[in-house]
Amino acid sequence: MQVDKNEHYDFSLKNDYGNVNFYVDNNIIVAEFSGSIDTDILRVYGEKLINTTAQFNGNPWGYISDSRKVLAATPEAELLLTKIGKKMQAANCFISAYVMTSAIAISQMSRVLNSVGRDGTKCIFSEVESAKQYVIKHLKNSQAD
Repeated sequence: MQVDKNEHYDFSLKNDYGNVNFYVDNNIIVAEFSGSIDTDILRVYGEKLINTTAQFNGNPWGYISDSRKVLAATPEAELLLTKIGKKMQAANCFISAYVMTSAIAISQMSRVLNSVGRDGTKCIFSEVESAKQYVIKHLKNSQAD
């Protein structure tokens, strides 16, 4: 497994099976996954993701996962995604959106979202722009309260 130094991302990690990158855009973390997602990648990613949320100082933030290039997650990784999702909620992630096209990945993410009390039918998209608009709209609504 290799942590990459990439000027386009705040974090980049890859192994023989897949990779993940993310960057912060205002109060939204945008992650890009590809390949098969396993626990090796998710352990490091999850820790870095949660550490990155400290910059939001407890304010609501959003998350977009661009997973169009994901084939699937291992069963163990699916369980770890649930734990990461709960940590995201505890860190004040107000809204999240997932972009994916693989039927297997969509099914897995729907289970993960249901296990953390989210409705997967509302936050899984087939293209990035719709996901961004969804997250931006909900974050603006949260700040209007």
